[in-house]
Amino acid sequence: MKKASLCAIVLLCGTSVVASANPLDMFGSGARGASMAGAQTAATNDASANFYNPALLATIDGTEIDIEYRYAVPRLRLNGKDLGVDVA
Repeated sequence: MKKASLCAIVLLCGTSVVASANPLDMFGSGARGASMAGAQTAATNDASANFYNPALLATIDGTEIDIEYRYAVPRLRLNGKDLGVDVA
């Protein structure tokens, strides 16, 4: 049993991947969601409900078109030096 557990731990440690996040997942959709620190799930009353809570789309009257652009350049710096971990 110990041998199988050790083998499983070695296998899991050897198959790790790099963690990454999408800017949309980090900052949310729309200015209101970002200003509320992501606490937007139940308070959405516009087209950003498509990202936060799609069930709220049924409560919107009329037709809305929402166009959004978000540009983000994530960097990791330590003591003013770029560590180069986010290089594509």
